Amino acid sequence: MPKGRVWLGAAVLAAGVAMLALAVVATRDSGPAAATTPTPSAATPTATVAASPTVAPTPESLVCTDAALGETRAANPALAADCDALLGLRDALAGDASLNWRADRPMTQWEGVAIDVKPRRVVSLWLTREGLTGALPPALGQLTHLVALGAGHNRLTGPIPSELGELTRLTLLHLNDNQLTGRIPPTLRRLTQLQQLWLHRNRLEGPVPASLRRLVKLTELNLHTNRLSGALPWQLGALPELTYLNLHTNRFSGELPPELGQLDPLYQLWLGGNGFTGCAPGGLWKALRHDLDATGLPNCAEPPPLRYGAPEPGGIVDAPGEYAFFSNDGPATTYEGLRQDVEQLVIHQRDADGASWEEFYAGVEAGDDFEWREADDCWVRYLVDEVLPDPTDAPLKVLAVRRYGYAYTGCSGAVPATGDRMWNWEPPNIQSPDITVPVRHGPWLLVPQIWEDTVEEQVQVRTWSVDRPVAGQGLEETNASAWPPHPLPEPTLPDGWEGGIGMGDLGYIEGYYSDTRGYLGVIITILLRYFIPAYEFTGSGVGQGNYVHETRIIEGLPAFLWYLAEPKTITSNGVSIFDPSSGIEYIAEGYAESIRNDIEATIIIAKSLLPVKDGVVEP
Repeated sequence: MPKGRVWLGAAVLAAGVAMLALAVVATRDSGPAAATTPTPSAATPTATVAASPTVAPTPESLVCTDAALGETRAANPALAADCDALLGLRDALAGDASLNWRADRPMTQWEGVAIDVKPRRVVSLWLTREGLTGALPPALGQLTHLVALGAGHNRLTGPIPSELGELTRLTLLHLNDNQLTGRIPPTLRRLTQLQQLWLHRNRLEGPVPASLRRLVKLTELNLHTNRLSGALPWQLGALPELTYLNLHTNRFSGELPPELGQLDPLYQLWLGGNGFTGCAPGGLWKALRHDLDATGLPNCAEPPPLRYGAPEPGGIVDAPGEYAFFSNDGPATTYEGLRQDVEQLVIHQRDADGASWEEFYAGVEAGDDFEWREADDCWVRYLVDEVLPDPTDAPLKVLAVRRYGYAYTGCSGAVPATGDRMWNWEPPNIQSPDITVPVRHGPWLLVPQIWEDTVEEQVQVRTWSVDRPVAGQGLEETNASAWPPHPLPEPTLPDGWEGGIGMGDLGYIEGYYSDTRGYLGVIITILLRYFIPAYEFTGSGVGQGNYVHETRIIEGLPAFLWYLAEPKTITSNGVSIFDPSSGIEYIAEGYAESIRNDIEATIIIAKSLLPVKDGVVEP
């Protein structure tokens, strides 16, 4: 749990304390109700009937005692003001829940409250996962010495008070995973010391305030899964320290401001699940690709699809529009060769139209990917493993490449010498139901629901549609004796999760982890692949709701994802990453409430299973 420091403005709170004291005195003066004696009736024998006296409960004091402060109020009036203010906002914040803040209870025992040593002031208010159901009281703005305020993972409702802009010492503001509504208050621009602003998974609406540009120390801005709308302000590109920006699953529209490309420190960026148009500024593309988000936007810095001819059958590339793929057996001249054993590409830096792309090719680096396309049912996608030295006698680019995906049904045999082939750099991720023909991605065969023809044989069939199974046959087989040596690290999980990993019945590795409530959090499976698993590629059929099936590249490896397009109460998501060098598939299935509607959180868990050293996945 983050530790922070909170401060309280004594001058502002003194008046509040006085008012609270007067209210307490006035209430106490009312006293208990008086006893009454009914007047005897003339028609009845004389008798005296006395009612039992009723006593109104003494209201709880909202003025902290010396016992709560650990010293006298006179010795530390600022801490006393902090204490009184917290008592005053306790019930509004807690709602149906409860906080153990009491006027006579030592503040050092108050839930979520931390006090600095010198001077003794409240320095942190951290109430994450406390079950709060109330609202954020405007009186929080009186705690002007706060440097950490966290109330995430509760059920808080209502707007974010504009008075939080008075907390100018804040470095952390975490209000994520609540039911907050309304707009992001522009007064937050005053929080010039803020480093983390987490407002994700709420119901916030409206635009992102352009005035947030004043948060010059901000390193993390997380607004995903809200109802924010409008165009992104270009002023976000003026945040010099921003390394993490998550705007996923909102209602943003319009083109991305080119100023966002100036965010040099940015290394994690999510923009998917919105209505952006145009292209992604070149400076953003590495961050977008690094964090594997499908924006559906081309890179502004990338060229349009380039037009080339057929592969050079002799492997000699010396004219614009020429290229050659090579395997150990020499130039690849068949479609089967292009799909299988290609290891190197030599391509002329002028396309078939004679246009020069030398500046573009100078920026190509390991980890980039591209698509060689002849038709919608005939294409291959490759990853760049290494950029090799350029020849000195011609404008050529030499790349070490490997295939990761292809559509194989529309072409076979020798590649004709005529006809154009398109080259698409950084092609978009494939999402269901985008494909119309079977596609191979890593070890997976993805078959569109409408497909009626045959598919590859010797596949393990998994259908996610209630309509009919995918054609094909086969069975998953795992031989423990063939398992390659592989030190498996414990997955990166949220704090407090428990569980472990062990060998499964058939030699695979499987683990179950529970969340802090003891519910199933995530299932981990490490599998040695012998056959191709076939999936019917459709947008429905798993659990509840409309599922998205998607292919990505994660840490340079092909990956297959499934998740709901819209959050549901009961569901799960999953990430499967395949390492072709070892034949091992790493699978994380997220069930916990905190991750089942957040595929990015499950990706983090899946990535932590990979044997990565110095940024490279090792077999």
